[in-house]
Amino acid sequence: MDSIECPDCKHQGTPHLWHYQPFFLGKIRYQKTQHQCRICGSVMYESGGQITGFGWLCLIALAYLLGVYFLQRAFPGLGLNLGNVFNPIINIFIFGLLFLSVRKLIQFLRRNNRKPPPKH
Repeated sequence: MDSIECPDCKHQGTPHLWHYQPFFLGKIRYQKTQHQCRICGSVMYESGGQITGFGWLCLIALAYLLGVYFLQRAFPGLGLNLGNVFNPIINIFIFGLLFLSVRKLIQFLRRNNRKPPPKH
């Protein structure tokens, strides 16, 4: 592997690889790899994490549900009387995604805001 310069400490070397699942469900996105500096521990760059085929199907289903929901709200004369079924499902799904996204954001910020150890 080639040597890479760390943007924080300017050390030239091979990065340490840290593999993790980036989202709340492992089947939605592929595994991500953080390339970290061996000296200061900062993230040099990330690779991977693309959306899987199952993830695209989930996004399409979510777009469909939201589309029906907003069409029902915007044009009540169309006769889309699906609110009794879709309203609770969409609300639970949206708040669940919001909660999990905020939780992952907090974990990401905690992991990447580490300070380097003091120099002796």
